[in-house]
Amino acid sequence: MPRICGVFDANVYRSLSEARFQSLRDAERRVSARAIASRFTALELIAAAGSADPKRRNASVAALKRLAEHVRRTDGRRTIFDFTVEPSRQVGASLLGRRFPRDLEEETTLARLVGAISEDALLVNSSVREKVAKVAEAVSNHELRFARQIDEALHALSNQLPSLATDDAESRRRELRERLASGERQRILAHSILSDADGAQGAEDSKIKESDVSRAMDVFCLPIAIYERLVKAAVLEGASITKKKRANGLWDFLFSFSVSMGAELKGIPIVLITDDGAMLECAKEVGMKERLMSLQSYLDLIESAETIARVFHKS
Repeated sequence: MPRICGVFDANVYRSLSEARFQSLRDAERRVSARAIASRFTALELIAAAGSADPKRRNASVAALKRLAEHVRRTDGRRTIFDFTVEPSRQVGASLLGRRFPRDLEEETTLARLVGAISEDALLVNSSVREKVAKVAEAVSNHELRFARQIDEALHALSNQLPSLATDDAESRRRELRERLASGERQRILAHSILSDADGAQGAEDSKIKESDVSRAMDVFCLPIAIYERLVKAAVLEGASITKKKRANGLWDFLFSFSVSMGAELKGIPIVLITDDGAMLECAKEVGMKERLMSLQSYLDLIESAETIARVFHKS
């Protein structure tokens, strides 16, 4: 039985050389560590695999090959790709007391596309190229919507500030920082996470309790911290932070839902692996550095079964 489950972000898969990847696989086998795929890592890489930029395209195809090799397993009859659940299902299970059904058809489609690209079908199969193009379009649309959401959040927050009557940009930014530090936006975002989970699963409107919001702030403190960091960056940097940079934060935000406080897969602790400095800082700030860590920290963790047991209090 696996002792730990690792979920890797897109840039870690891109950065690994073949030799280092195989060294990682050997280390995981020694301690029965298991890799599962973030659907958001897969979608980000699939979209980039259709890029017109050959360097970006080739790096992403190579990364998808590593992802496929990393998470592929067989039950004796068929090949299986294990994916993390969508945020709405994670929220439903963790906070709303409901087990929303998984979309197995969507997961199968995603697994087949990852498998096809990893076997170089992108080069010879026009159907695969068409599917990649559709994923790229959907990803681009999601990123743009996310960037707009951050802009709207800033606009709504700015409208509440008395300093808008002045032309002093620094005064406006100072008041925005103070408002963000108050925790008001975190509560609003936690409420939104709960509402979105209900809506995404077609659930009837239900009254969200204040206690549910408080618990969401605790359980999903990491994605909330990552989102707030993006908003703060927009406040502090003003127009210098590009919409594309904000949009890229979508993947960090969605990726982090897989490691809610105490997240496990059938009793096995889940950890996220990234070398993104901002995400690592957020994890440290909210006390989640043992759940989201750098690649080197993960390698240190899986050095021995005893190390894993010590960190996660497993016997």
